[in-house]
Amino acid sequence: MLTAWTFPGQGSQYPVMGRELLREYPLARESLRFAEEVSGIPLDQIRLRGPSAELRRPQVAEPLLTVLSVAYASKLMSEGLYPDLVAGYSAGETAALFAAGVVTLENAIQIAILRGRILEEYVDKECRMVTVARLPLAQIEIVLKELNQVGCEIYMAARNGPYHATLVGNSMDVARSESILGRLGGEIGSVQTAGMWHTNRIAEGSNRISKLLESFEFSQPVIPILTSSAGMQRATSSELIHDLALGPSQMVRWDSMMEECERRGVERYIECGPGRVLFGLMRWSLSDPNKYQSICVEGRTGGMQPLRKIVIDHKSSDRG
Repeated sequence: MLTAWTFPGQGSQYPVMGRELLREYPLARESLRFAEEVSGIPLDQIRLRGPSAELRRPQVAEPLLTVLSVAYASKLMSEGLYPDLVAGYSAGETAALFAAGVVTLENAIQIAILRGRILEEYVDKECRMVTVARLPLAQIEIVLKELNQVGCEIYMAARNGPYHATLVGNSMDVARSESILGRLGGEIGSVQTAGMWHTNRIAEGSNRISKLLESFEFSQPVIPILTSSAGMQRATSSELIHDLALGPSQMVRWDSMMEECERRGVERYIECGPGRVLFGLMRWSLSDPNKYQSICVEGRTGGMQPLRKIVIDHKSSDRG
């Protein structure tokens, strides 16, 4: 069965995430200690105690998500499981690069820390991010265009599926869009992030990330990898560096990534990181979600039962 590993981005973090993984898997604990030493931030304390506002900060969320995601990937690999394809949603791209053999575990964590530090400078308390479901993307785009024409600052930050998008902008303008889209039948959800991500407001930050990435070694991918800014496979290290830097200032093309997965015959999706955000998106991203398996490695309160079941099923299929 062709399997894609998907790696979540900002908005998937929550208190006590990775609870059992950090307790039972030494590599996860070592990686977290390394991230704390390099960042100078008490990441584990924030993970355990919050507050939630601290977890939303890029300099906290990016390294924590990356540490846990690469640890989950490493755990699966240690059990003999490997992906046929990997895809990262925004910040999840760093962990995807590790899973594809492009960067080392240590470099993935260091990149996440540096990226988080830069994005921290673009935190905007006046912005708000929401998801809109049940409306065609074209209809959502028309509403945004009309609002922009009357001076509202609001952007489509992600195309998640034919009937699902992520919007970001000034809080009051987003509230105005929520009212209009809600009347049209849209289902609105809040996203726990802290800035104008995936807009040209972050273009300068992308340029700075690009310069920092020059000091890291990137290898050619050994597993096919799709990037969120391009929405398709990137085959060379130079393309991957470009997309990783550009990601924060470009719209996420998750719909295109999932279309490509379906075209290639992917039948199973494993969300390889904390939370269940991408798991929830699958019903909007895939043409017929009932045709595919969509699995999370982590339970709702940081448990590892889903991962254990994946491993047991894998070993049973090997014996069969």
